[in-house]
Amino acid sequence: MHRLYELAVERSYNTGDIILREEQSADYVFSIRRGYAAMVRLTSDGKRQILAFLFPGDFVGFTSEDNYHYGVSAIAPVNACRFGRAELEALVEKYPVMDRKLRFTLTRAMDASYELLFSLGRKDSLQKVASFIWYVSYRHKKLAQPSNPIHLPMRRSDIADFMGLTIETVSRAFTVLKGMDVIRLRGAYEVEIVDMDRLRSIGVVVAEPAPYERNDPDYYPHKAD
Repeated sequence: MHRLYELAVERSYNTGDIILREEQSADYVFSIRRGYAAMVRLTSDGKRQILAFLFPGDFVGFTSEDNYHYGVSAIAPVNACRFGRAELEALVEKYPVMDRKLRFTLTRAMDASYELLFSLGRKDSLQKVASFIWYVSYRHKKLAQPSNPIHLPMRRSDIADFMGLTIETVSRAFTVLKGMDVIRLRGAYEVEIVDMDRLRSIGVVVAEPAPYERNDPDYYPHKAD
């Protein structure tokens, strides 16, 4: 890991800055150290779809293609480590244990994303917003950050573009949850969860994206002998 971070170049980005561009040559991998970012794709008619929100500890830029098929922009001030893709691949080839650790990190992130997408895909707008608030609280808890009240670094328009809803629908869902005494709004970017169990029930959250306690990066589930 010391050799890995010897390769790192620290980069800072302000809110709205582009970290990597769609169709740009995929020469770098980034690790988010502080702040929040959004993984974005544009449709042919210029509409934006947010594919994922990136939290501290997340990696982005891994691809088997020559170019990125998505862009990443900062939705809050971001501090990131940038690694040259070729140098990183050479280091992984030299130290196989790094391959296991990186695969663990990436598969955990994919599992969390798939669970969230599955969760959101079959719900109405109120259920989607409730489960999203729960998910952000969950991610903050995993990062040992305050999970209630939670800081929502994303704007209502960001949440709408992620869920495929309108800004008005997202805002209405926040108002309804507030009226049900499930949450309290402390400004545009902070939410207090008054009733976590009810929030989870409204959001129909049936599974956590990944276990809380498992920290071993060499762990892989396997069948009992």
